[in-house]
Amino acid sequence: MRKTLSFILLCLIIATFAFWVFLPNLIINYVEENDLELIGREVSIGDLNFSVLDGSVELNSFQLYEKESDTAFFHFDKLNLKLKVWSLLSKEVHLESFSLEDWEVRVIQKGNRFNFDDLISNGQSDEDVSTKDVQDPWHFYLSNIELEEGRVHYRSILNPLVILDSIHFSLPYFSDTSTSFSSSAQFNLSSGGNLHANTVVNYLDSSFQLGLGINDVNLKIIHPYMRPVIHFQDLNGMFASNLSFQGSLSNSNELDLSGDIMVTNFNLIDPNSDTVLELDEFRLSIDTVQFDEAVYKLDSIYLHGLDGMIELSDSSNTFSNLVNKNNLSGNSTDLSDDEVVEYENPFLILFNHIKGIVQSYDKSSYRLNHFSFDEAEFQVTDFSTNVNDFHYTVSDLEMSAEGLRSKNESMLINFSGVLDESGKFYGYIRPYTQNPKDFDLELDIEGSDLSPFAAYTIDYVNLPIESGWMEYDMDIEVKDQYLTSSNVIEVNEMHWGKKSETKPVYRLPIKLATSLLKDKDGKIIIDVPVQGNLDDPKFKMSKVFWMVIKNLIIKAANAPLEILSNIFDFKPKEVKEIRYEHLARKISKKNQKKVDKLIKVLDKKQDLNIDFVRVTKVYYELEEYALNEMKYRFLYPDTEVPEIGFVKSETYQELLHFDEKDSSFNAFIYNQLETGNKNISLRAACLELVGEEIASKKMDRLGNYRKQDIIDYFQSSNIDSTRLRFSVLPPDSLTSHGSEHIYRVDFWTE
Repeated sequence: MRKTLSFILLCLIIATFAFWVFLPNLIINYVEENDLELIGREVSIGDLNFSVLDGSVELNSFQLYEKESDTAFFHFDKLNLKLKVWSLLSKEVHLESFSLEDWEVRVIQKGNRFNFDDLISNGQSDEDVSTKDVQDPWHFYLSNIELEEGRVHYRSILNPLVILDSIHFSLPYFSDTSTSFSSSAQFNLSSGGNLHANTVVNYLDSSFQLGLGINDVNLKIIHPYMRPVIHFQDLNGMFASNLSFQGSLSNSNELDLSGDIMVTNFNLIDPNSDTVLELDEFRLSIDTVQFDEAVYKLDSIYLHGLDGMIELSDSSNTFSNLVNKNNLSGNSTDLSDDEVVEYENPFLILFNHIKGIVQSYDKSSYRLNHFSFDEAEFQVTDFSTNVNDFHYTVSDLEMSAEGLRSKNESMLINFSGVLDESGKFYGYIRPYTQNPKDFDLELDIEGSDLSPFAAYTIDYVNLPIESGWMEYDMDIEVKDQYLTSSNVIEVNEMHWGKKSETKPVYRLPIKLATSLLKDKDGKIIIDVPVQGNLDDPKFKMSKVFWMVIKNLIIKAANAPLEILSNIFDFKPKEVKEIRYEHLARKISKKNQKKVDKLIKVLDKKQDLNIDFVRVTKVYYELEEYALNEMKYRFLYPDTEVPEIGFVKSETYQELLHFDEKDSSFNAFIYNQLETGNKNISLRAACLELVGEEIASKKMDRLGNYRKQDIIDYFQSSNIDSTRLRFSVLPPDSLTSHGSEHIYRVDFWTE
């Protein structure tokens, strides 16, 4: 009997041993043979070992394949766990340790679908889950959970491949009776940089805390997400952050955020290999953001070394060219390209969230203690001009604001900078918090060189600005979409270059107007007030501004004496014309006073010249000359008629006072006429006797004498003769005057 019991016990021991020896293989075979039925995917297991005595399990070379594929979805080299076996008898699962080594997951996203959707659907039951109280529930206790040397390969339509490498996850302790648990995780990115996170979850109130640190992440990782939106050749930079999140697992809207974000050495290169945007450093320091309460408290925003390149052409500009309008390659889903971008692009989701914040600014509470950026520079090139390209640089641009708060009525933002290495500008903008469309703006520009704008003036008025500098004071107030603006422009030492051969947009006497508008010190001061409703589509401040300037130019050219009289303190009628009595050669004292005023004008305005325009007909002066010649022949019959303009004074006075109605003189005249011409006037008779051709030549010489007399008078005051011009109105525009020869004073420039 004893031998029989011993044999049976030995058999049981052998059977038990054999069972535990062969059980792992039985499990492996069962899983591999029934994997499709169990989870719908192939599974392979290399080796399985476990010990009932110490509750240890070791699983090696595990692979879970993609659906209907021989490519692994998830695999690991080794899984180790240690379980308190005897605690199972008390309905308690005590997992003393769990480690997973050298594991890898492949995640593929196509729009709103993932390559593990089938696993999730297989794990869900259509049957109702009973909520009856469990009288004798199971409890679990998990300790020392470690996932080491893991990798996640992520692919999508947007992103060909992102690899999270060297993943380590640690969960020290967790149980169903715990009130909280903590965990940590860290991993590297294949493109550079690493991430580490520490999490604490409290079950009592469903709250959580997450500390997230990101170091040295190369922004190349976001290329795939940017390319559907921006067309660029390269985008570089380094990203880092140290953030703290607090929220609720039961309410996704309950989320608080604080910490710092930094971007350094950022640059964006367009498809033409031009660097269009650079930024040395960006820092955002967040005090507290409470999303559910719409409270945004920021400590500081700082930008340093922002450089931009702006190029303009007839139909586009630098940034419009960056907009990518191409379709997504590889989109084989039923979703549109826009839908794919929406589902797969986390930055678009973030942008839409920020957009919602901005749109609801009036319902938000926000505070920014300090905002600044410095050493910014923008280079502007306009290729849309016809003759020369426009090049301009705004440098040393700075902007700052302190204590921006939603509860304040307004906020003040100061700015300053340098204009094309010559001038400087400074000012402020004051938006009102309840309606940022209402604002005040003050801008002052000092010493700005105008010559770079020659590229535009050639196109518009056919003349390049050769030299000159400007000061500009602008004040703008916008209230309820109504704009009130004062604009005072001071232009100094402005000179125009040579006329271009191109056809201008506007034909304006710009040179003449410029010279006329200059004051005694060479300054042009223009005050342009502008008012209008911004909701009126017909109102544009720039258009109103240009119309005022254009009208001022035209007015100056059409009424130059009106402009000059205000500058040199005389009345326009005092100098508008020079009058000569018939046959007078010298400038009268009355005319000298007029000319003296004109000399002062030319002395102060070196680019302004005078045109003496004859406006009267010569016929009456021809008759006057003929009458005086016949008087001379009558009074001095034995003397040769002297050259016009050189008659002795006493002789001239005698001729002047001789009564042309004298009967003997009339007989002297009419007796020399042919019989048929005796009914004409005395003056006409004298002209016939002298001869109109001879009288005209005499008047031409007199005109030359007068011209030279005027020139000599101006030269006596050091005014060059080349600045004086003499011309005549068209014959049909000439007027008649019985006693005077009249020159109208006009102005001209080279």
